[in-house]
Amino acid sequence: MVFFIGNIASAAEGCLYGGQVYRDQLFTGSWQNSISSSCPSNASNSTNYAKIINEIKPKQSCRLSWSLDYGVLVEYDIAKCPIDDYIPQMLLGVSGFGFLFIRRRLSGKSAVKF
Repeated sequence: MVFFIGNIASAAEGCLYGGQVYRDQLFTGSWQNSISSSCPSNASNSTNYAKIINEIKPKQSCRLSWSLDYGVLVEYDIAKCPIDDYIPQMLLGVSGFGFLFIRRRLSGKSAVKF
């Protein structure tokens, strides 16, 4: 429960529209400067995204500064994309080095040279 409260305490408000969270509210009440609400397919662990915590209740709309479109007011937190998508590549690399090491050991050579 403490983690949940701490997560909301660091949340910011933004305007969610089309998979983007617009972060900066102008004095006119409209929003600009977006960040993706999910990790892109080519993301690294240094890529930030807006993790949606919840929608403001009741669902409040918000207007974007560059158009007449309306989004939904949300609470979000900036998070880093996980590297879980790269685990198969890392396992392949590690297993390749392990295969070379075992192969050299079995052939009588004592160490792998790089």
